Amino acid sequence: MTACLPTHSDFPTFEDKLGREALLEQVAREIATGNPPLVFGIHGDWGSGKTSFLCKLEHELTGKCLLLPEAEKNYKRKCDYIQNVFTVWFEAFRYQHEESPVVALLQEICRQLPRHKAIAKKLDKLGTMMVRGLFTAIDQVSLEMQAAPLGTGGKAGIKFKNPISEMEAAGKAWDEEHLHGRLTTDHIRRQLKDAIYRLLGSNERNRVCVIIDDLDRCDPAAAFRLLEGIKIHLSLPQCVFVLGINLRQIEQAIAPLLPGADTKDGPSEKRAEAAEYLEKLCTFTWKLPFPNTSDRSRLLRLWLADPIYADKQMTTPLPNTLREAIEKTAKEFDCLPANPRKIKGIANTIRQLSAYGWREEASSDKDLPASDTEADALLIAATIYHFHPELLRYLQTSSGAWVELLNWLGGKTQLPEKASDYLKLLGSLRFPTEVAKTDPEKSATPGGESRVRVFADPVHLNVFRIQELLLAATDPMRRNSVTYDMMARYLNLPRA
Repeated sequence: MTACLPTHSDFPTFEDKLGREALLEQVAREIATGNPPLVFGIHGDWGSGKTSFLCKLEHELTGKCLLLPEAEKNYKRKCDYIQNVFTVWFEAFRYQHEESPVVALLQEICRQLPRHKAIAKKLDKLGTMMVRGLFTAIDQVSLEMQAAPLGTGGKAGIKFKNPISEMEAAGKAWDEEHLHGRLTTDHIRRQLKDAIYRLLGSNERNRVCVIIDDLDRCDPAAAFRLLEGIKIHLSLPQCVFVLGINLRQIEQAIAPLLPGADTKDGPSEKRAEAAEYLEKLCTFTWKLPFPNTSDRSRLLRLWLADPIYADKQMTTPLPNTLREAIEKTAKEFDCLPANPRKIKGIANTIRQLSAYGWREEASSDKDLPASDTEADALLIAATIYHFHPELLRYLQTSSGAWVELLNWLGGKTQLPEKASDYLKLLGSLRFPTEVAKTDPEKSATPGGESRVRVFADPVHLNVFRIQELLLAATDPMRRNSVTYDMMARYLNLPRA
């Protein structure tokens, strides 16, 4: 029997399992109809599906996708009425070690714009010399940026020629004679504006949309240099920028680098200044919505059901009854993080654990455990395995660690003054519920104790989300409760 291996990749996808089609069309329409220059943000935590969203956005705008070229044939645009946008895809992370990331961005603009048929047709009509002039102009702009780095505020030290102006008319000779008196940034903007205008034509509705991905993964200095380059040099009439960012990460990165940053300011003050900087740069930032409890459990079931191909053979899926039971349990106990990548990771882990867990039981002429119980056990084991490696290490090396964990979760164990490393580890976890002392006559449990639900960040990875599930699933009074032997089989725990 073929094992269910965790081969779901983290590569961007066009399948919208997150219900973002309406938001996608809204963003595409705003890019196509807004009044440039515009800078938009697409915010989402790492793993929230930003790159997939940006890929779909590029496809909606142009019918093309640089990362997923097969999309042009396999997916139909909803926004096929948009004909005036020409996209450029820029992976900021790849160019973070460049001295001037905005120069690399300009080079990508030169390289990618001709892949659009309308631009290529325009270039054919312009003729070889004019085309060379256009791209030579952009090359000279790059030289100027390198000769006068951002923040110098100085004038150009040498006189740069404008190939476009030379080809068209001698009437602009006055400009050329007086360029030495212009600021470098003014010269750069004028050259770029002129070159882009000639590429896009006289239709003011035409615009270049530069989609920048992985900016929040860059070195902080590189990210700041790119943002400054966009703000200073590329705020042009026919330019729209879309930044895929994690606001929290980018704010933390650029806060110490902002001009006039006070070293005495605390982290919160610096974050506030960085937030203001980004707010001033970005016309508007859309925030990708978090999947709710029902959506998270649905995503898990879908990824458990998806066929996966290895060596041209489809792996064996989990039984449908088990997938449905896992979805039901995940929803009932709200034990999944609000992050699609992490949910996919849990699905992969369940596939792997099940490959050598209940399938062993199936091959030994024993009846399989009830689906609900198996769902409980798989969710518990996969969560510990995937999110809590330190806890797994203690469980695998100490025969009493499992009982200690259950006592801790049930509020029966307090952290002593001289706690063991294991108890300190448990004390560092964050729990969705806590034990509260109440009036014994009103208490829901013996001993004057009740369990109180507390807020747990839906994306924080240090939250022990299976707390209530683990207590309920291992309750000896519960029929078909999860046993230590089941967990030992999944997590390689010490056998009793």
